[in-house]
Amino acid sequence: MEYLKYDPNYADDMDEDDDDNEFDDDDDDIDSDAEYSDDEDMSWKVRRASSKCISALFISRPDLMVHFYKAACGLLITRLKEREESVKLDVFVTFNDMLRQTASYSKLSGDKACLEILSTEVPRIVKTLCKELKGKSIKPKVSCFTLLQVCYALIFIAVC
Repeated sequence: MEYLKYDPNYADDMDEDDDDNEFDDDDDDIDSDAEYSDDEDMSWKVRRASSKCISALFISRPDLMVHFYKAACGLLITRLKEREESVKLDVFVTFNDMLRQTASYSKLSGDKACLEILSTEVPRIVKTLCKELKGKSIKPKVSCFTLLQVCYALIFIAVC
């Protein structure tokens, strides 16, 4: 899970406002752009492989779903805002795998703990997906609707 958020060349400061800064050094930005380009960045491969490993854990170990939810659900929700589209799509697939395993785990074991954790995370999921739906790319939008559909089905199972 540590490698899913591995991005050494990018600081995710989306939540912080930089408007309070009175001094802007435009010269430093120009110099740093000349030294480094995204073409050299291969950290997306690490994040993508990590997402696939987490997905494999969900599929192969359904008996640990409650532990996985506590450890990975929040991280996956935050990684839905990934800047690299191929990694973002893999995170959507991983989240869908987690939700599908939750459905089968809840039916087989009768344990509703995962569904309770999911129901508390629904507002955060919807907020993140709404931001993704404002993007220009079609594939993440389709993934958003698929994720919402599976999430809705699981919440419906929890209520019934």
